[in-house]
Amino acid sequence: MLANRLKILLAERDLTIKDVVKATGLTRPSVSNMVNNPFANISTENVDKLCNYLEVAPKDFYDYSGWRFDFQLLKSESSKSGVSGLAILMTSGKLEVTINLDVDVITSIEKIESLGIRKCDVYIAINCKNNLDQRLIDVYTNSLSPLFQHQIENKFNLMVSEITDTAESKGMFKNIEKPVLNILYAYLSNNELNFSSRFTYHRNKPKGRRLIFGNEVIETLK
Repeated sequence: MLANRLKILLAERDLTIKDVVKATGLTRPSVSNMVNNPFANISTENVDKLCNYLEVAPKDFYDYSGWRFDFQLLKSESSKSGVSGLAILMTSGKLEVTINLDVDVITSIEKIESLGIRKCDVYIAINCKNNLDQRLIDVYTNSLSPLFQHQIENKFNLMVSEITDTAESKGMFKNIEKPVLNILYAYLSNNELNFSSRFTYHRNKPKGRRLIFGNEVIETLK
């Protein structure tokens, strides 16, 4: 994975997008896109302008990880939630590692509260037993910068958005008489927490834009 560090570089120098536009001649939409989307394609000419202005080498302008991650939600008509699991393909050079994770969507308040969880209408547990995801955890913890760790977490968020939409379409939430649901998801290994997030799920919004984290819509790619 390759990502630009423009947002970080500007923050370190107390610079704004307006400052960059004025100094480099780049358009504001172009600079805004680079800042807000670290994975945006940037021409070599613009990289040269930005590196020159910020007084950094290209190796400091970019962040790189030797791993790529592809997420695929595994669906099943026979599953109550419509989801049978989540597969993650990790690729580094010729090495490919597939991680298969279980997905459990829980709507029973009694069961949710028995887990010590409060203020939650739906709990989504993404779990891997027998430490079969140890390679993923090791790479996430020890080999990825905070920028790429955040990208992995965002990919999980996108999967949770699709899981929630799929479960809704299967009728899993029909007994919950609320237009907005409080969703908690957790990614666990052998029931040990790796990370988790809370969302609100707005059932009246268009499909694919119902899950909201803070003020950010977690929009599925479909």
